[in-house]
Amino acid sequence: MLNFIRGTMDHNAYIHLMPYEIINYISTFLHYRDCAVLGLTCKYLFFQTNYNKLLAKFVDDLEKVRSNALNIKNVTYQSEILCLVAVKQNGHALQYIQNQTREICLAAVKQNGSALCYVKNQTEQICLKAVKQNGLALYHAKNQTEQLCLEAVKQNGLALKYVQNQTERICLESVKRHRLALHYVQNETKHVCIEAAKQNRYALRYATKSPRQNIQKY
Repeated sequence: MLNFIRGTMDHNAYIHLMPYEIINYISTFLHYRDCAVLGLTCKYLFFQTNYNKLLAKFVDDLEKVRSNALNIKNVTYQSEILCLVAVKQNGHALQYIQNQTREICLAAVKQNGSALCYVKNQTEQICLKAVKQNGLALYHAKNQTEQLCLEAVKQNGLALKYVQNQTERICLESVKRHRLALHYVQNETKHVCIEAAKQNRYALRYATKSPRQNIQKY
């Protein structure tokens, strides 16, 4: 990507005036079509009266966040780039992000699904990304859908513990993934018990008395 940007610098003269490290770093978060944005950003920074101080501050903040993502809490001006660096390194850094964008939240839960507990505006997409990374993140989801619950138990069968509305489909998927999940099944139907037994013959020890006694006739 950097080579592409270097090749288009004739149209973005101010990029020449920016330190190589900053160009390289910023470019990693931009798509090819965003080169003009990079040029405008450099132009804006260049014409600031406190340009040198601003640039030095940016580099200093960048190094702090690189060394420890949670240092983002001490950054006065939290640019989206710095925030992305932080949450991509440690999703829990999201708790210190002042302006949570969709991209920042998605990056955070992709790195650590449990960071969902810090998302202020939970969307279906963000929640799905979270439970796909860590099924137990379902605990932090404010609005549970069947699809969300299915994805959660697929990632971790024990996420059934946090499912508010258990369906047989969800329970079946759960016991397929983890034998201990039967312990959290509220309605132990014969299909659920049989599926659990198929996965692990010892799973029925976590069932209630009736299914365990009658499993042979199923």
